[in-house]
Amino acid sequence: MKRKKRHFTAMFLCTAALLCSAGSFSAFASDAGSMSDETVSLSTSLAAYGTITKTDNNTLSFNNQSTVSSPGQIILHISENTRILDAVNGYPVSFDSITDGEAAYVYLSPAMALSLPPQNSPDLILCSIPADFKVPDYITVASMTKTESGYCLTASEGLTFTVPSDCAILPYLTRNLITLDTLYTGAKCLVWSDSSSQASKIVMFPPYASEIDYSQGPGAFILPLE
Repeated sequence: MKRKKRHFTAMFLCTAALLCSAGSFSAFASDAGSMSDETVSLSTSLAAYGTITKTDNNTLSFNNQSTVSSPGQIILHISENTRILDAVNGYPVSFDSITDGEAAYVYLSPAMALSLPPQNSPDLILCSIPADFKVPDYITVASMTKTESGYCLTASEGLTFTVPSDCAILPYLTRNLITLDTLYTGAKCLVWSDSSSQASKIVMFPPYASEIDYSQGPGAFILPLE
């Protein structure tokens, strides 16, 4: 399955492919009488793109320019569980260093508050995106199949990657020793790839195994059973 390339130009944001296949969130009514505190739950996080602006401590205004979720303004509440990362290297970006009006990919959490504007506590925000840069994909591993030249990585979001045997894989902010064989069904990752979906780098988020062995002390883990 071919995926559309996602690029940002210096003048404007171009059309991007949907990273998640859960479907679009219905548009909200524009009149004040339709305001509601109801929360709608989606089956998975949705990736939207647009621009972000700081509005208060730990709050961002997101101008959603994609067809995913609710178009226009969404208030983003940044919690301790929200990762804000540099799209180029995957390193954390502090809230204070966000540039107002900068381009970002926002992975909206499954729960969306039906206020006006709608509100969300995102799972992940990718920012610091250079012009014409293909941002990495935030995925959940569905399968990792060995091939002659490496692996075929299939994501729950419907994406498929060719992973060379020498593809770099790094744990997120730890010194855990992981390999491509460490990836298990359900693992969360960022995957950098080219236009042909060949992966060049993978960052894996904890937990680093499907079962954690706490008896060996903090940070210890065991590899998932085959």
